Amino acid sequence: MGRCFLALGIICASIALVAVPVAEARPPEYATFARDQKIQHAPAANRLLRIWAIYIGQGDSFLIQMPTAMNVNGERLDVLVDGGPGGEQLTLFLKQLYGNQDITIEHAVLSHHDSDHVAGLTRILNRPEFLIQRIYHNGLVSWRPAGHGFQALQTGDAARAVFSIKRPHGSPPFIDRGMAFVEANGVDLRASELIVDRQGLDAARGAQELEGVYDAFARAIAAKNPPRAVQAFARADEVVGTLPQFAAAGGAGAVQLRHLWPKRPPRRYADQFGAWAYTINGNSVTFRLEYGDFEMLFTGDHNDASELDMLSSLPDTGVLRADVLKVPHHGSGRSLERFFDTVAPVISVASMGRNTHGHPSADVVKWAGRAHRIYHTHIHERKFPAGHLDAATQEALIEGSHVLIETDGTWFRVVETDDPRSVPGVDDVARGDGTRWIRAAAQ
Repeated sequence: MGRCFLALGIICASIALVAVPVAEARPPEYATFARDQKIQHAPAANRLLRIWAIYIGQGDSFLIQMPTAMNVNGERLDVLVDGGPGGEQLTLFLKQLYGNQDITIEHAVLSHHDSDHVAGLTRILNRPEFLIQRIYHNGLVSWRPAGHGFQALQTGDAARAVFSIKRPHGSPPFIDRGMAFVEANGVDLRASELIVDRQGLDAARGAQELEGVYDAFARAIAAKNPPRAVQAFARADEVVGTLPQFAAAGGAGAVQLRHLWPKRPPRRYADQFGAWAYTINGNSVTFRLEYGDFEMLFTGDHNDASELDMLSSLPDTGVLRADVLKVPHHGSGRSLERFFDTVAPVISVASMGRNTHGHPSADVVKWAGRAHRIYHTHIHERKFPAGHLDAATQEALIEGSHVLIETDGTWFRVVETDDPRSVPGVDDVARGDGTRWIRAAAQ
């Protein structure tokens, strides 16, 4: 009888062991991805494209490393998309990735010139060991109010021009910077206030017409001397200036950066707080990276107004569909569920740091497909949204990790890593820290 009880106990214990869920040491397969997924995949090293969402605090900075099959003179080609707020994080990341030698970034895309996107570009331009060869931008500028007729405006002329107002305590409000005048249709921005190329940038800087972070950016470009000089400064839109394209030797594979936004001409957007922030964000350079079957949509800080404009004015909204979405504006809730539905990403990636803006919003987490389908550089993705947690718990969840997307054009995966010099294989990725290899789906 005693042996029977003992045997029964062993059986019960065995059942209990089987029933208790064991934490996976590798990413699980998620049915909601609706794609083939696998652990074992060995992409050809020279076909591997890497996209880094760099942890730079509250801001945006992404680095696209082209496959080595596309090397020029033995150098891997890079596209830096925005530079973050100007701290040391971007410099540290690039030096970890490439070492302390001189570092050349062949292409940089400035989605728009808010300080949390442009200041980091200015910082590395000011360092002698860094070179950015070509810069693409949206044409919008911060002008000193004394130039281009902004000094003649009244603070109530918001329908005539895009400008920002300071309201000092105890003093009358005044216009502190201007962006552009608005055409008679009340929507389009007048071309005469836009900067198209390097000649226009240098002329405005030389006349001391530029203001704030944009002036600092222009001065950093001008200060680069040969052989470290910036070679091109071009506006990215569907007519003037195109984003770079890349092809492997012998035509074996290509990476296309397809420009989608802003329109030509850029447009004025406004909400209850005014037009400056909504216009500069709404005209963020937006493009889709296409490599084989893989697609990723880069969105800058665009907002619900520009998303609605995109959805209604693009000839084919199918060009927005992508395997991976760079979440607009760090996960701000000022977005549209319809936009997320149109992009229909498998995975979304957001860049942010400590903030008081509620990024990422609970709505965005839901639209992206819930917590297991969105990764970001600040708080661990499994705890989205974190707003209901107390401050101490939230603090314990902060990771500050880079998010890496790897793809060979057929399969892609996402992984979090603290050190760009050490990228874990899929077998070494714990649950919640990355994905399996996921089948890309050409549109």
